[in-house]
Amino acid sequence: MKKTFVFILAVLLILAAAVPPVFASSSSPQTGDTDALAEDTSEETYPQDYIPTVNYYIGQVLLVEKVNYLEDISLDYNLVRQTCEVKIISGPFKDRVYTIVNTVDSTDPKSLDLNVGDKVMLCVEMTEDDTEISNIYIDDYYRVNYVMILFGVTMLVLLAVSLFRGLKMLVNITAFLASFAFIFIPLFFRGVSPALIMVPVCALFAFANVMVEIHFGERGWYTFLSVAVALGVTALVAYIGEMLCHTYGLNETEITMLMYSNQHIKFDLSGLNIALSMLVALGAAIDVNIYISEYMESYKTNAPYMSRMDLFSYGMEVGREALDRDVLTLMFASFATIIPSWVVYSSYSTPLMQLLNMDIVAGQLVRLLSGIIGVAVSVPLNCWIHSLVLKGRSLY
Repeated sequence: MKKTFVFILAVLLILAAAVPPVFASSSSPQTGDTDALAEDTSEETYPQDYIPTVNYYIGQVLLVEKVNYLEDISLDYNLVRQTCEVKIISGPFKDRVYTIVNTVDSTDPKSLDLNVGDKVMLCVEMTEDDTEISNIYIDDYYRVNYVMILFGVTMLVLLAVSLFRGLKMLVNITAFLASFAFIFIPLFFRGVSPALIMVPVCALFAFANVMVEIHFGERGWYTFLSVAVALGVTALVAYIGEMLCHTYGLNETEITMLMYSNQHIKFDLSGLNIALSMLVALGAAIDVNIYISEYMESYKTNAPYMSRMDLFSYGMEVGREALDRDVLTLMFASFATIIPSWVVYSSYSTPLMQLLNMDIVAGQLVRLLSGIIGVAVSVPLNCWIHSLVLKGRSLY
């Protein structure tokens, strides 16, 4: 219980520095496959430079009328126009019903083939005074409820299997999401470099986790120092990789959306890759260095007469084992984000060299490799420091 209390207290200190979140949401709607207009609203003509406010609400399909207006049996092609009655079930316009036209393309897997009872995410354009709905579209299926159910089941499984560690993981996840929403996003929208935002966030998370596992003491501070070195080396390598590879951590679509957003801010994208690299390395750096510290302390207790060199060698052996496990996890997690792009571009016979040269792929590889280098460098440093702390400066 003492560990739990200390960990929760440390996380609360992290969240205490949070700034108010940005709730405003404004962007052009994604027309996609759901080109539609509200039945009882007229399409408004805006001033040339005016960007309408866009809000998102949950809707439920009450009625669907399908009209098959284009079909080609030889090409297995079918185009269906659905006239849907959709009820808004969230927000200030709750219980309003709109008629929205949705187009289903049999060749497009992203087409929304709607049925009665389906919940959808509605994209709503507001009038210039933001008091009424001007246009309304079906943006996508509503998935958040199922994601939250899956999240809840995951947390229950972790708590049942891991007990205290499951609780720690739950607090970690909650604190991270809160820090991202209340600290990272608002400061980023104010033009602060993502790298400068991520440094204190990662440092606080590392400090909280290390001190909970090892307690406040000499070993805890040295372990935290090793984690900090891992993050520092990761940031340095990521910076060099960003300068040489000219990566930004975003794909072309995301960069274009930021350029045309109505935040009226010049975003600093130069440190985004560095921030993401530190985030990739954070969990592995904490895990590896805590693992080394605990095992070296245990080994020293069981073999009090071993030399400092033997203790260092044992720490390196333990560190290699932990590093191998965490690097494998990082590699699979990173490759999982690259494989979809690989599949898509391979269908167009894109050469592997061109695929590796793409910003989205090269940026992910820079983040992965810089994180691995940072964590690997911290292993001998941590072993050396703990061998000094546990055995003094004598080699024997």
